[in-house]
Order: sequence, then C-alpha cells, then structure tokens
Amino acid sequence: MAEKRQIEKIARTGNQFVSRYLHGSLGSAEAELIHIVRHHPGISAKELSEILEIDKSAVTRRIDRLVQKKLIKKEKDPQDGRRMRLIATQEADCLKQGQIKGQQLYYDYLFEAIDENRQKIFFEVLDLVYQRSKQARKSGFAELFQWVKENEAE
Repeated sequence: MAEKRQIEKIARTGNQFVSRYLHGSLGSAEAELIHIVRHHPGISAKELSEILEIDKSAVTRRIDRLVQKKLIKKEKDPQDGRRMRLIATQEADCLKQGQIKGQQLYYDYLFEAIDENRQKIFFEVLDLVYQRSKQARKSGFAELFQWVKENEAE
C-alpha cells in the first residue's frame, strides 16, 4: 500500500515545487477552482460548489480572491441578470502555462536520474493506470464504487 501512496506524495511534492516556482501565487484549492472554470466557461458559483462538494459561501470567498487576483471575472448571465457566470481570464491562461512549465521542470529533474529503458517501462505502465483512472472519472466512478463495495468486506 505504501508504494501506491507514493504516487500521491510525488504529485503533492510537485505541486509544492510549482507553487514555489510561481512564487506562491496560487494555493491548490484556488488552482482547482480555476481549472474547473477554464473547462466550464460561464459556470455559476452554485454549480462550482456542487462540483467541488463544498459550501457555496466557501466557493464565493475563493471566487472573490481570484477576482482580486484578476484570474477569473464575473459576468452577468444574459438570460438571468441575477446570476453571475465565471470566466477564466488571460492571466489565468498565462498562469496555467507557468504551471505546465513548472511541472515539466519538476518531472524532467526526477526522470533525469532514470535510464531510458526504465523510463519507457514506467511510462507504459503509467499510461495504463492513467487510462483506467480517466475511465473511472468519466463514468462517475460507478465501477469503482462497485469494486469498493465488493472489496471492502474482505
């Protein structure tokens, strides 16, 4: 089990590096919120709170911080003037490019110490794990929850 947790620990350390690389400009919760807004332009705070599964007031506080940082903007919904739609700004897109560069540097550093053959094997296995993870997410985790139900009793 400890080996499997290493994946999470490597990713967490990478996120810490990227945050420092970007001079601590964004916390992980804010980065996640921007990621969702970038992939769902025009999303509302209510919809965000449902996706993130957190209280709408907590989402609103995060939104307000990101508006102050000019990473997202609020626009009135043309069909419902009471409703605000969220849009990622160009600054958010630039920040995303910085995150990608930081992640690339982090992983380049880690893999520099591993020979090419081992890297090839690792990435083949990693792709299998990634595809299964992606499949689980796209299905709403239905198969995964069924697997958990069957295997938790053991």
